[in-house]
Amino acid sequence: PYAVCGYKGAQFRGAYEGGSTLTGAGITVAITDAYASTTMAADASTYAATNGDAPYASGQYTQVVAPKFTNTHLCDPAGWSGEQTLDVEAVHAMAQGANIRYYGAASCLDADLLDSLGQVVDEDKAQVVTNSWGDLDANETADSIAAYEQVFLQGALQGISFLFSSGDNGDELANSGTVQTDYPASDPYVTAVGGTSTAIGSSNALS
Repeated sequence: PYAVCGYKGAQFRGAYEGGSTLTGAGITVAITDAYASTTMAADASTYAATNGDAPYASGQYTQVVAPKFTNTHLCDPAGWSGEQTLDVEAVHAMAQGANIRYYGAASCLDADLLDSLGQVVDEDKAQVVTNSWGDLDANETADSIAAYEQVFLQGALQGISFLFSSGDNGDELANSGTVQTDYPASDPYVTAVGGTSTAIGSSNALS
């Protein structure tokens, strides 16, 4: 019942971008997740070819990963590989001319994800950072939030936008017993994305 409808990139581009000629060319989109799929480049190329998206140009996809992966017993690296794959393929489907730079954190723990976000800001190669991970607001400490916001504010000064998924569990009541949002999506210095239902007609327009 929760399976996606199977829309392709051309349908999403038509629905959300209309007749725009913008392709994302000249822009670098950074993606942060934990770990890294060993077959990401090949998988993304196959997805693009199968679904009618533009092929990747040489150097259009790059990745920076932690020198050592840790906490694999806690974080399910295989699950994160699926998340990385979805993120990379979705970004290319919507912005076929954009460069994609993937940052693979050492683990799914806050400290490691923060390291990757900090590296994005330090390198200053991306204009947009998209992230489809988060945790319950209740699980974040004041110190953790302060550390995240230091990165977000530094990025803002450099002209970097941060986007975060609003989460897979709505208001989290069924998941946690308490109505709450997810963090970092709830942070005032980022843009939360999600919580929508999309119906696309035969003309590739929202219906």
